[in-house]
Order: sequence, then structure tokens, then C-alpha cells
Amino acid sequence: MTETQEVDDDALVLRRVVPQHKVPVIDIENTFRVSSAAFTDSSDGSGMSVVIKPIADALGLGPEDVIDGYAPGCGLVSLVTGDLRADDQTVAHDPVVREKPHPCDPAHGSVVGAKPKGRVRKWARSAVWVLIPS
Repeated sequence: MTETQEVDDDALVLRRVVPQHKVPVIDIENTFRVSSAAFTDSSDGSGMSVVIKPIADALGLGPEDVIDGYAPGCGLVSLVTGDLRADDQTVAHDPVVREKPHPCDPAHGSVVGAKPKGRVRKWARSAVWVLIPS
């Protein structure tokens, strides 16, 4: 069993973004925003998967490590844990244990709660690009 850690309100969480969720900003050349479609729960019905940045930092993992092994051209955005909690989300450290581990599995977290359109649109507006998808 992997030990879980408390996630502070000021902690950043990182969310992988596939290239299809990179949307050009109208009238601003070479500028992109993230689509609200990037903020959905996992297909298995569990919460939205994130990487808890302070835990990843403590493990010596950077942004490139977070997207390593995922769809080509993946990007990464950050959100503030306290902002998610203010939107009635539970943000918890939820380490993943699997047969073929990913380096970020110990820093995995889950964001659990209802994700209506207005809420995920708000997150899309507040998300900060860490790595823009190619």
C-alpha cells in the first residue's frame, strides 16, 4: 500500500491535455486555450486524474516526465487545488499501483465531484499552460 499525503489548498495539480483539447484563440496568432472537454472524469467512472505537483517535485519529476508515455503531442495545464475545492471538488492524493508503473504514479491524485459545463468552462479559463500540446 502506498502512503497518501494531504494536498494543501495552494498546491498546483497538473492535468494532461491531448492535442484535440488545444483551441486557438480567435484574433491572437499563435495563442491557444484549453478546451473545457479536458476536464472530465476518467472513463472508468473514477474522478479526474491529476498529478500533485509538490509530490512530483519532491520525486524530482518535471513536466516532461508527467506526459512521458502518453499520446504524442500531449500538453499540460495547472490548476490550484483550493480553486477546485471552492467548486465543491474533493482533491486527494491517490497514488496508482500497477504492473507497469509510470514515474508519476506515486504523485497521482483524483478530483472528485460533479463537473457541470459551467464549472469546467471556468477551469478552462483559469488553467495555466505548463506545456502546450504540439
